[in-house]
Amino acid sequence: MMGLGARLILLCLILAACKPVGSSFRSSLNSSNEAAILQDTKLPHRIEQVQFVSRDWTPDQIELTCALPGCPKALGNIFFAEPPVDGKIKLHRCSAFLISTDEIMTNGHCDYSATATGYFVTRTDIAERTWRKISARTFLRYTQAPDDPERKVETMNPDVAAFKLEKEILGIAALALGRAQAVEYKQLIGYVFDSSGENIYAARKIQCTVRPHARDFPFAIWESPTLIQAFDCSTQEGNSGSPLFAKEGGEVEAVLQGFRAPDEASVDAFNKHWSALATNARCLDIAGPPARPCAVVTPDEISRRWSQYYKEVIAEVRSRAPMNAATLGFGYDNYVYELATDAAKPARDFQIYYLPKCRVADAVSSPVPMPVEIVELRFSEWADAVVTPTLLVSPGASVLQAYDTGIHFDLGVSWPDSGRQLLPAKDADGKEVQPLPMQYPDKLTVELEKCPG
Repeated sequence: MMGLGARLILLCLILAACKPVGSSFRSSLNSSNEAAILQDTKLPHRIEQVQFVSRDWTPDQIELTCALPGCPKALGNIFFAEPPVDGKIKLHRCSAFLISTDEIMTNGHCDYSATATGYFVTRTDIAERTWRKISARTFLRYTQAPDDPERKVETMNPDVAAFKLEKEILGIAALALGRAQAVEYKQLIGYVFDSSGENIYAARKIQCTVRPHARDFPFAIWESPTLIQAFDCSTQEGNSGSPLFAKEGGEVEAVLQGFRAPDEASVDAFNKHWSALATNARCLDIAGPPARPCAVVTPDEISRRWSQYYKEVIAEVRSRAPMNAATLGFGYDNYVYELATDAAKPARDFQIYYLPKCRVADAVSSPVPMPVEIVELRFSEWADAVVTPTLLVSPGASVLQAYDTGIHFDLGVSWPDSGRQLLPAKDADGKEVQPLPMQYPDKLTVELEKCPG
């Protein structure tokens, strides 16, 4: 006894008019629309500041102020001054902070100690204002991108360095790095120093949203990701190395290392966020191993999670039941075609034909519902899938003939036309493996035994 799929295939071969697409839909996932959706996210940029100053520059000339309530005294800036060339000093500036009386932390990409003299300058609007020369590097977790001598490209690796000061700084409480397993938090706050004139830097408070982003940051804080990507806070050159906190006065949760600006040319909502990249302080082994294993954040892992999520979404579309399925009185097989959409948009539309495979009632009455849906797949600002089905039409298939004790039925049906172009199924190499139907048969023979349960 042939099932519905076999009978439909046989009928289509006889009529040379249609083919079921349940199996070929899998191979159509390599369309240009899917490629646009699954393309790799752009890497963030680092935010060290480089400037040229006169050869008589000294750390005493720096003015570093923070007039904001809650601004820690332990904040400062680190400067690396290269030997003068043509009367000018090339000066590298990053943010930094005290982690003990004689040790500071910043980013690894801010380290120029091999070729330049380093200085740590505290806030100059406090009574304890001072500066110290860097004497040695004590800790480094940093990977420089190949062919990137200017250190502008982010490698998506932890980016932290610690330095010993030539002399202790007393009277300023050091900041504590988070060590135990983090509790969930939804924001990170920080105080970043922006340049407002030659040798003048003023603090600005940033508040960043922390939450999963299905394409760019598919991680939860409870996983202890080695990197944290936070959103909707803007940063500037010189902000690298700033400590970030989950709450005022709390432990240092992360160390800011890079940013990505919104992609104004993109049509996608999930590319419209400012994002900040930071090293998770709780994953650093600076004072012993982390309290728990950390989820390693890499471009490959981000891509794998995004691709897996996307495949699950597509699987849900492929296994959809028709709208109001409980009221139709039948079980259905669905046959899915992809519709042509604008290839520049990471969105996909599908046309789904639901063909009856079993009946709920003891008898089959005419007409038999055979829904056809248009399903739109879009992505929100956080790259979460939004699946919107629309009932194109629910043609009633009239029962032309019943035989074999009411199990086999000849159905007559008038198929709707969506007016949309159907895309052919393709194999993994992008070659068409199945032609599209030019028309659908107006007569189907189906088996409609009682549905299980």
